[in-house]
Amino acid sequence: MRAIAGMLNKRKVPSPGSTWKRETRRATGWICSTIRVILRNPIYKGELIWNRYQWTKDPDTGKRNCKLRPESEWIRHHFEELRIVSDDLWEQVHRRRGGTRLRGGVAEPA
Repeated sequence: MRAIAGMLNKRKVPSPGSTWKRETRRATGWICSTIRVILRNPIYKGELIWNRYQWTKDPDTGKRNCKLRPESEWIRHHFEELRIVSDDLWEQVHRRRGGTRLRGGVAEPA
């Protein structure tokens, strides 16, 4: 991911958010975490997922808490017009990344 970010920065490819109208940017160019998020986002293979997380609000603090729902409760829809990578390429990337990662103690697809 670091190499991909470096290559995009070297080629001067605009990073996400570079067109936002902000007075100051929090980061310039591509960073590893942006690449990681993109590689994990199923929208690039044309899949939208709803109902993935359950949000609750703590009545005492007012803070919102996020909890991953069981995959059986997710609602998935496929839209070919949104696809920009093939299923084969998607699977290659995820095999190379190595399966699942832990996030907040919950295993998520890598």
